[in-house]
Amino acid sequence: MKLIGVDVGGTFTDLMYGDTESQAVAIHKIPTTPGDPSQGVIQGMVEICERHDVERAAVDHVLHGTTIATNAVLEYKGATTGMVTTEGYRDILHIGRHQRPQHYSIMQDIPWQARPLVQRRHRKVVAERLTPPDGAVLTPLDEDAVRRAARELKAAGVELVVDVRAVAASRRPGFSKTILGSSLEAEGIGYEHLRSLGTPKAGRDAARSGRIAEMRAIFEAHLAEPQAVTQLARAQELAGRKKVALLCFEARACDCHRAIVAERLCEALDQPVEDL
Repeated sequence: MKLIGVDVGGTFTDLMYGDTESQAVAIHKIPTTPGDPSQGVIQGMVEICERHDVERAAVDHVLHGTTIATNAVLEYKGATTGMVTTEGYRDILHIGRHQRPQHYSIMQDIPWQARPLVQRRHRKVVAERLTPPDGAVLTPLDEDAVRRAARELKAAGVELVVDVRAVAASRRPGFSKTILGSSLEAEGIGYEHLRSLGTPKAGRDAARSGRIAEMRAIFEAHLAEPQAVTQLARAQELAGRKKVALLCFEARACDCHRAIVAERLCEALDQPVEDL
């Protein structure tokens, strides 16, 4: 079997050819083509075949990997991400889960504080409040504040908001996606609803009853479904090239399925988890 492996990096594209029958191995390196990385991949495969007398049609499999998305996040070259959340939760990204690599050190570097995915100036708050245990509305959503937040995010360069609710048309006053979507659209910010990244009804019921571990187990199993796999890949693609904000209206991020989505995305992009 003849195989070609390709690793697209920010500076170079590395290729390796291997023949499992003859044990022949060859390597090749060419500059990455940032405008369209696929051009460098194709050029590299053509060159490695020509240099080692390999018929291109005889190659059985091509395996591909890239660090472009990881580099974009590490270098802040991806999309500028914005967040709209409840008043009082602006700094939840810095507070996180109170997990510290070294519990008693005051000199340590905490990645999610030093290099947050959403800069503090891009975190906007609006008035609204739900009360446990059934999510009754105590303070209705301030729709004017949502519009102001959308304008501020636009001014800051945010390009897209990703809605990860299974049911985006909420019965709760002011929580429908209509007002937020129209406000974002008016400011030129994209809106994408990835329904399959929402919690199934059984998971929502478990969360409302405070059975968070059960909700997480249900949602983790749901993420193995084909549609969820596809939409998680879509979310990862968006987060690698645009400034993206995940949207869900649960007040406590640690009790919400969006924390699991964020964990998966940050793991794929080699970044620490940031609770929204």
